[in-house]
Amino acid sequence: MKHLFYTTFIFLLFLGTVQAAERSAVITLWHGDWVRSAAFSPDGKKVITASDDLTACVWDAETGRKLHTLGGHADWVMQAGFSPDGKKIVTISDDNVLLIWDAESGKELHMLEDHALHGGQTVAFSPDSKKVALASGKETAQVLAPDSGKVLLALTAETEYWLAVAFSPDGKKIVTTSDEGTVHFWDADTGKELQKSIGHTDWIRGLSFSTDGKKIVTASDDETARIWDVETGKELQTLQGHTRWVRFAVFTPDGKKVVTACDETTFRVWDADTGKQLHKLTLWLGWGANLLPEISEICSGTVSPDGTKIAVGKMSGAIQIVETDTGRIVRTLVGHTDWVRSIRFSPDGKRIVTASDDETARIWTLE
Repeated sequence: MKHLFYTTFIFLLFLGTVQAAERSAVITLWHGDWVRSAAFSPDGKKVITASDDLTACVWDAETGRKLHTLGGHADWVMQAGFSPDGKKIVTISDDNVLLIWDAESGKELHMLEDHALHGGQTVAFSPDSKKVALASGKETAQVLAPDSGKVLLALTAETEYWLAVAFSPDGKKIVTTSDEGTVHFWDADTGKELQKSIGHTDWIRGLSFSTDGKKIVTASDDETARIWDVETGKELQTLQGHTRWVRFAVFTPDGKKVVTACDETTFRVWDADTGKQLHKLTLWLGWGANLLPEISEICSGTVSPDGTKIAVGKMSGAIQIVETDTGRIVRTLVGHTDWVRSIRFSPDGKRIVTASDDETARIWTLE
């Protein structure tokens, strides 16, 4: 009786917060082990997935047909992504190897060895697709040419390990973050260090540029996100309130807001100019595989291309779509049965692709 009362109470509470859960997934993409990441190609016609089954796979985003199996790694494939022009694919694995592939043929083109993953945003293409930067997990971050595989630059710090890397929207700067909580700004052509910024007190696993390239936001294990001026390296705002590691921090496309989430049940929306918290939404309830509500923490998130929606992946396997302006949950998608480790919108914002520990990736239609 107590169990029935509790379940009924929680169900009614949850029902008053969100719309009914939906189980319908458009396409299910199967791997043989956990799926670590999934992303659309720039034209939205393909999906790339990375899995612990030692492969990355390229899929037709409309039909779910497997186009290529990229099988050159000897350990878990942690990340996979397309170049901005859609012609190349980069994969990174626990075998300490980065591979570059031809996206059309699935042919392996180049290999870079001897890096060490530490769970950050470890690889990034330049906007023109002519460079790839790797935060190696060691003292040196490398920049290479995907056409030739040649290493162009080595970005080195004496005592720090690089965890995350990103190019500025104009491709002129590279930003790296470290295990010591520092942010480094580099000239993308010469490799000269321009600024070193200190503020965080623990690992920085993620960073994001504003669309105009004037600011970055960083996500740290010190339970904060911070906004920095790219030109001067000056810290502009500290976004405090989370009580565990900040898993991601991103600007909305208009640059006016920042969205953060961490290893807990809340995400927050902030004013990017003032650092004021605009919304705090506690997503402590998620729909489990049996369609009953349950406690579930956030493990992934992203913002739609138009900035109006936030998609959040839960440890329960549920996905929740939230309005950025109001913080209101507008949709809950059920289908995955384990952690949703990666979630990305399609370029037109009408679909999302998710990657889960249930050995599947799924493509969902939102409208």
